[in-house]
Formats: sequence, C-alpha cells, structure tokens
Amino acid sequence: MIDEVTDYYFEIGSDAIGTLLVDKHPAVIVDAMGWAAKWDKFEGEKPGLEELKTAVGGWIEVIRYCAGKHMVMAEEGKLMGFPKNFPATKLAHDLGIISEDDVIVGTVLIIDSDLLE
Repeated sequence: MIDEVTDYYFEIGSDAIGTLLVDKHPAVIVDAMGWAAKWDKFEGEKPGLEELKTAVGGWIEVIRYCAGKHMVMAEEGKLMGFPKNFPATKLAHDLGIISEDDVIVGTVLIIDSDLLE
C-alpha cells in the first residue's frame, strides 16, 4: 500500500495509469484503490529483492509491461486474497500482456527494466 506522499498522488482514471507519471519516474507504485505515486523506497541505485517484496506484499512476479518497463506484483496475491487492482488489470488487458479472463491483484510497481537485476 502507498503509505506516504513521496512526490504526489493522483487518482488513476479508468483508462490508463497516468502516462506522465509512468514516463516521468523510473518506478511508480499503483495500489488496488487506484492511487499511484513515484516509488523511491530503496537504498542505492537499484531496489533489492526485499524492497520489491515489501512494496508488493509478498514474493514477486515480474511481467513485461512495455519496452523498457516491467510490472512487478505479488506472485501469490490471488491466493492471499489481495483485492483486484482495476487500473493495472485494465492496462494489462489493453496492452495484451495478460489474457482477458485474468486479473492483477494487490499493489504493483511499474519499473524501468534497468532497475531490475
């Protein structure tokens, strides 16, 4: 969950996850309530596994979001009963990165590929 303002928040519309926010920052956190913010809660140049796990609430699953970006989510989020993340699910459907009958749950990170090891 997003717990404090690091840059700014804005509510995500039903169409997309604020393109300007994703393009402006190397890492953006998007919670299931539809809020997004710059994510910079890591030490050093790149986030470590524990920082990624903390951000999404469990072991991570990484899927390609678009050229140069990946989406990081909780691998067992559905089993853990995380709520559906409507904005991330819609975005993933629109981009064809998950099947139409699949959903994304919980908090996700949209992160530059070069920040992942």
